[in-house]
Amino acid sequence: MKQLISLVLAISLMICVPTIVIADDLQDGIKALQQKDYKTALEKLTPLAKRGNAKAQRRLGLMYFNGNEVKQNYKIAIKWFSLAAEQGDRNSQFFLGAVYSLGEIVPKDYKKAFKWVKLAAKQGDINAQAILGEMYNHGKGINQNYK
Repeated sequence: MKQLISLVLAISLMICVPTIVIADDLQDGIKALQQKDYKTALEKLTPLAKRGNAKAQRRLGLMYFNGNEVKQNYKIAIKWFSLAAEQGDRNSQFFLGAVYSLGEIVPKDYKKAFKWVKLAAKQGDINAQAILGEMYNHGKGINQNYK
């Protein structure tokens, strides 16, 4: 029985410790961004983003989009936003919807715009909901539907 309890505690620690480290690194990266310490933000967020952390991916997308501590690169920014959006990150979904709708840094694609805006709208993003209404109203990316 004692061995079972020890095993359960050991497994619990193995599961919890990485989560705590990830949370600390994410918070440190976000704090660094807020303080415009982009070098630290990049160091903290990049490993998390590569391991699939959507919040870190979105923030790296912003850094590449704006050229903070990295050379501005829209292609890499879109990659990070796409990875985060695929995981359900509402802000990344809205961003991609807007980018594909405008067609300034990627080719205009109303079907992709509609896909991302609709997903963000379903999560309660009021800006996405407004754009979604406009897309239905004008038939952009979807058949026109006034209802």
